[in-house]
Amino acid sequence: MSLNLNPVIRDEGFPTSSNGASSMRVLGWPGGQSLRFRSASVVITPDVAGANALLAQPMPDLQFMAMQVSFYRSSDNAYLGGAHAGIQINQNYPNNKAVNWGGGNLSGPVYSTNSDFANSGGDLGSWDGAWIPGVANVIVITEGAAPGVWDAFIATVTGPPVFEKIGELNIPGSDIMGDLVLFYESFSECEQDPMSVRYWSLEIDINDGNGGQPYGTAYTGEMIANYQSYDNGGCTNTNIREDGSGGLYMERPQPRENGNIIFSNLY
Repeated sequence: MSLNLNPVIRDEGFPTSSNGASSMRVLGWPGGQSLRFRSASVVITPDVAGANALLAQPMPDLQFMAMQVSFYRSSDNAYLGGAHAGIQINQNYPNNKAVNWGGGNLSGPVYSTNSDFANSGGDLGSWDGAWIPGVANVIVITEGAAPGVWDAFIATVTGPPVFEKIGELNIPGSDIMGDLVLFYESFSECEQDPMSVRYWSLEIDINDGNGGQPYGTAYTGEMIANYQSYDNGGCTNTNIREDGSGGLYMERPQPRENGNIIFSNLY
């Protein structure tokens, strides 16, 4: 009998994944990934203490909190690409804050254009964005003005919401979305930079988009928690939990309460 002298724990040091990050996510894939929709929105609220501590650092490690979707052609259900929209702690941008809308199609990476924001940091797909910790940062992905174009918007709600366009993304031939994912990706050492991020008010529209406004159909399918594995370079001290009021937290570093738990009817 052989003994395993290398326990599968990574709770300090940097992630060893190919991109240098550790991620956790919830997957909204009910019914064999059959759900299709034309727009989606979610509220992302980083905790004040954790986010402000990172934002105050001269050169913080990248943190990315986002909603991700896949793009399909509805006539034959062909997969044509995917993308993510969200907020970043990014040292290349003013006050270490950025917004992002980017992904890929069958030909390779695709980056957003025609943003309401400047891009002073130079990262493809990222833009200057003054999101605020502790408040509702509403992310919306919806159909654009032309076929195959998808728009992402953000509103940081401290009063009446004002939506600004993160950008436009071109996925030729696509006309519908699927494979809803919420994620938090951190490039910090596993034991450093504690952060808790709340995701709530997840909504979808299976019919038509309406110009970057929030959508009235609450998502009530299963949300499957998923963690980047030790073998794939992830930290093992990341945790996803329900918040008790219709949302969830992704937090790090934190002892893991559950494995790949299924949250049913979470929103």
